[in-house]
Amino acid sequence: FDYLELCDEILERFERAAVPLAKQYGNVPVIGMGHSCGALLQVFITCLFPDTPRAANVLISFNNKPAKEAIPGFDELVVPLSNAVMGDSTEGQQLRRSVGMLRQLTDDVAAAAAASPAAPGIAAEFLLPSFRQGLEIVDQVPELLQAIASGTKEFFPTPDDTRESCRRMYRARRTLLVKFENDAIDESDELERVLQEAKGIMRLKRPMIDFDIRLKTITGTHITPLTQDIFVDTPLDSLDPLLPLRSAARENFLNTVGSVKSEIVSWLNEV
Repeated sequence: FDYLELCDEILERFERAAVPLAKQYGNVPVIGMGHSCGALLQVFITCLFPDTPRAANVLISFNNKPAKEAIPGFDELVVPLSNAVMGDSTEGQQLRRSVGMLRQLTDDVAAAAAASPAAPGIAAEFLLPSFRQGLEIVDQVPELLQAIASGTKEFFPTPDDTRESCRRMYRARRTLLVKFENDAIDESDELERVLQEAKGIMRLKRPMIDFDIRLKTITGTHITPLTQDIFVDTPLDSLDPLLPLRSAARENFLNTVGSVKSEIVSWLNEV
């Protein structure tokens, strides 16, 4: 629930990649991009970490709601579940051991399947790494449940503190906000209002600096940016009589997320 710890982890990983990239390409502008909570973390980095300046930010489906509103059934379901799973009862301890064994077994089975001679070449090169990235998300659940069971009930900084920090310390000169038409938890409109206030404050301090804040609304939902290309290319595609149908289905399936990419690329190319 500590957003600033997450920001530290993000920046630590970023620095490991940024240093060799800077050696290869020189000084390049850094553009922050995030979806939902990721967008919120980019705002924190821009406001509270002055040693990591952002030339621009792309903030998609921004969300800054309190825990009770951001997590469905937080008090009614998540808190009791956390107490039961992470407690000292025999059932809780047994469940944790079983989940740990299942987690390891799943990883071993996936690795064995990818290494099988019958598996396609993309299994070990692409599918297995993607699958393991999903397991990394699962690995975060016990720590989250433990925090809730220990009494953590709200994010830090709080939504009010976040808005105030953004209003006073937001420094990115260009910001693209992307929201979707069918997204009940999106708060991009509220963030735009706060950023406009931040722009006014910054103009009082540094009148010559201009800020570009833009909001785009696209057809879709909160999970549209999470859409994955599930249509796998194979060496036999040229012989597949249904390839035109699959290609059409693929294009239709990825149309909305493609619109997001087009908006972002078009915005970036304006400079």
